[in-house]
Amino acid sequence: MYDPYTPIITSQPLEDFRQHVRENLVKGVNGEGDEVDFVPPSALTNYWSRDRVDTILGCEQSNSEMIVSSFSHVFSILVYIGQPQEITWFCKHRGYLDDVKLPFYNSSFPRACRWTDSFLATQWMFIPLILTGDKIFNRVLPPQTILPVNYVKPLTKHFDGQDTATLWEVKVHPEANKVTSEAQKGQPVVFKIFEGSDAEKLFNDETNVHLKLRARHNHYITKHFGSFSFEGKHKCIIVLEYAAGGSLQDFLQKTDPPVTREDIILLWSRLIKLLDGLHVLHGLHKPDGPSNWFLAGIHQDIQPANILVFPQGGSDSRFDVKFKLTDFGLTEFGRVSCVAPESFANYSVQLAVQTNVSPVADIWAIGAVFSDALIWSICDEGGREKYRLRRQAEIASQPHFKERGIDACFHNTEGRLKAVDNFHRFALDNRRIRDNVSEYMSSLILDFMLVDQTERLTAMQIKTRADKWLKGIQDGPTDRGDCPPPSHGLTREQTNDISVLPQSPSHHGDELQHVTRRRTVPAGRSDFFAKDSLYTDPDAAFDEPPTPPFPQTQPPSQVAEQPIRSTGIVTIESVYALMETPSRRRSVLSPLSPRPDKSTVIMDLPGMEDARRKIKAYNGRDQVMVIDDYSSMQPHMEQVKKGARVVSYVAKTADDNGMEVYAASEAARKPRICTTSTQIEKEIGKMKTVEGKCDMGACLNHILDKVLIDGKKVKPTSIYIYTDGAWEPRTNVEQAIYRAIDHLIETGQPTSTLMLQFVQFGRDENGTRHLRSLDDDCTKQVGSKTYDIVDTRHCHDPVPKIVLGSISASNDWE
Repeated sequence: MYDPYTPIITSQPLEDFRQHVRENLVKGVNGEGDEVDFVPPSALTNYWSRDRVDTILGCEQSNSEMIVSSFSHVFSILVYIGQPQEITWFCKHRGYLDDVKLPFYNSSFPRACRWTDSFLATQWMFIPLILTGDKIFNRVLPPQTILPVNYVKPLTKHFDGQDTATLWEVKVHPEANKVTSEAQKGQPVVFKIFEGSDAEKLFNDETNVHLKLRARHNHYITKHFGSFSFEGKHKCIIVLEYAAGGSLQDFLQKTDPPVTREDIILLWSRLIKLLDGLHVLHGLHKPDGPSNWFLAGIHQDIQPANILVFPQGGSDSRFDVKFKLTDFGLTEFGRVSCVAPESFANYSVQLAVQTNVSPVADIWAIGAVFSDALIWSICDEGGREKYRLRRQAEIASQPHFKERGIDACFHNTEGRLKAVDNFHRFALDNRRIRDNVSEYMSSLILDFMLVDQTERLTAMQIKTRADKWLKGIQDGPTDRGDCPPPSHGLTREQTNDISVLPQSPSHHGDELQHVTRRRTVPAGRSDFFAKDSLYTDPDAAFDEPPTPPFPQTQPPSQVAEQPIRSTGIVTIESVYALMETPSRRRSVLSPLSPRPDKSTVIMDLPGMEDARRKIKAYNGRDQVMVIDDYSSMQPHMEQVKKGARVVSYVAKTADDNGMEVYAASEAARKPRICTTSTQIEKEIGKMKTVEGKCDMGACLNHILDKVLIDGKKVKPTSIYIYTDGAWEPRTNVEQAIYRAIDHLIETGQPTSTLMLQFVQFGRDENGTRHLRSLDDDCTKQVGSKTYDIVDTRHCHDPVPKIVLGSISASNDWE
């Protein structure tokens, strides 16, 4: 049989090249899993020149420059197999058979070609796979493809007989690594390898999530660099960024808990940012079909092992890290300890189907992770292990947990375990003196996360509360004495200082020597964490009568929970304050406490329900928010965020496909689509003001280009413009308004079809005059019909009137 590596033609220049190749070979791995040699690209580009091409071919060539620039890999293969003269045939087919088109196949060559097999067998060593985002995204590769990588070490174990994914730390040859940034060039990547008969399905499930996330890059979701599979092989690979800090599970096991107030705040501020990633993921929660809608935007497997840790190196603190979510949609419901009660399969029939669950299942899971981290931050890794054993002991008597191999979850399939509440109380009463964070985080976890699915808040609602609290205390009180203390029904005499928890290593400094903790168990129970007590009597430390619930800690900046009584004028500020007020939810320990519906309270304010009813009458009406983001609006942007959130909260019921948000400076671009008022507030918060004055006329024309389609009726649309009116002097807003009116007249549609509601912020005199002129003068009379689509309001005007604008004639005339 012919050996493809035996050259057909031998000469000194050809042998010199082959020697150069042998000296530069590097080890890689092909799709079969075999270790093979390849030639780095630079070994070819640095070798070939016009003179060397001419020397190989024996004479000066007119196309030698083209060979060097477009055929260096093809020519290298030909030289290596002893057929350099055949390059002229390839040059005649430039664009079809050049380097860019490699690899070639039988069909690429004439049938009578004698060296086809030699070329096809040799080409792979000269064309290792270059890892670029566009070239390796969801590609099917020939199994001969050489991956220019070295497998460093496995990051997970592979379980024999199971179709699971294994993770490998992989070093990519620097010339083939085009996916990491220059700063990360020397860092490894992670190969997530799916093997087995079900590999393709598992691979596709996760790849589909990454595909949807590509347009929504988030700093708190692990970067996906690409994915590929090998033709005819049950082997698929996803390429992910490498986490130098390992997983959160590793972090908790190897890191000492925070001691200083600054580190405690830093730890929680970084953990809370995971909710940003979860919010983005939940934004994908839209049906793709009846069989897989629930995979679209739910993680389904949040646990410490699926949260990665990326050291930032910005400070000396070991908590200067970034946490990121990873591993999407691969879990089998009910096998992991952080799974939500509604996702747990109690009966065997539930294992045969994939239960449709909503994104709030992830809220429970991230709450379980936060609960674990809270106990660790106070009680060390030893205390976290005791917490796991407590939960394990509480569910040990329930056979369906044992049958499913459940280790220690946070519920009994009906509600939260008692061990969770008990351990939180114990930990809080033994936290460090300067820790004024843990109590609030515990309240957040127990009141809004580890609760019934109807009671859970969204990821962004939770993050907003936590961010506000952390921001409030960073420059605020430094001692727990400045915060409302927990009330556990104990007298001062009962709270003696003890040291029942494992002490942190002494290398943290002298501050530890002065750490005192308070006991919440009767005298003689200081062995709460003793090993024997955990196994002999798991509830011994908490067999006293239940203590009353401690009050939910509120940050100083947070609005009190008392309903705001309207004085008759419903302002943006008053409605926004109500929206930010935490709902009174039933406490786990006080299930009969009142729980008013915040939405009902808001809509009961004067005029609010009437405004929503009139807006809702135009079901399917598009809602567009235009934000004047020029420099004169800088002082008003916080108020603009509030105003847009309040207005969209009332108006969103009419928009069935998401509300559009434009920055005036970017009106020609695609809008941001938001389905909730909270999303709108967040999007406006991302906007940066730009220098200069707004050309509002041009801005509105860009938006109207998308609304007014020649010869077609206009879809009912409300456009809210948040501005100070201090625009470019030559802007022609009037022309845009009359253009819209003329279109309504041509299509025979009523004036209420389109509304331009200008909401003024500040008191710019010229702006006020201009806005009043638009409202009063930009009308057109056709027979008995008056076309008036403009209304102007100040941000301090009643909310119902801002919402309705010119839709209601009486509202506009008023």
